[in-house]
Amino acid sequence: MSCLARHLQKLVVQRFKGDLIESAALFEGRSELRMHLMDSAVSTPVILIVDDDPVSGFILGGYLRPINYDVHFVDNPKMALKAARELSPALILLDIMMPAMSGLEVCESLKNDATTQHIPVLFISSLPEGIAHRNAIESGADGFLAKPFDEDFVRAYVKTFARINKEDRRIFYGRQANN
Repeated sequence: MSCLARHLQKLVVQRFKGDLIESAALFEGRSELRMHLMDSAVSTPVILIVDDDPVSGFILGGYLRPINYDVHFVDNPKMALKAARELSPALILLDIMMPAMSGLEVCESLKNDATTQHIPVLFISSLPEGIAHRNAIESGADGFLAKPFDEDFVRAYVKTFARINKEDRRIFYGRQANN
């Protein structure tokens, strides 16, 4: 890796670590934030990116922020579970291979928790699509995006799942208001 490439990677990581701290501060101990997001079906869709590689998160955030998504990034499974409960995102982009707890285990935990089971999960991975894709779907995921990312494909997938999630929330909260 050239000196310039290392310097650019360092800048990307520093920039994204700033976003990570900002995201962590946003949901740290704030359950009222989740209620606010649930109450507003027209709010900017929140996308949670979970990856131990900040460069992947930076790339995905770069694709999604310009088209008006509220992107949050966490770099470990424990924070992912907490962020999912607190932020109630429209979609989670989840890496399969992470230290301590795999993305597959995180997905299973999300799908077994009543507060997060409705959140769509798309796995992101550099693993070959065959077995990894099957394992992702079996763990409860709604889809799979392979690295390296195709910007148009990522945006189309995210837009579709955010729209579906928005409609599901509108229906769910409409039913609650009528009861």
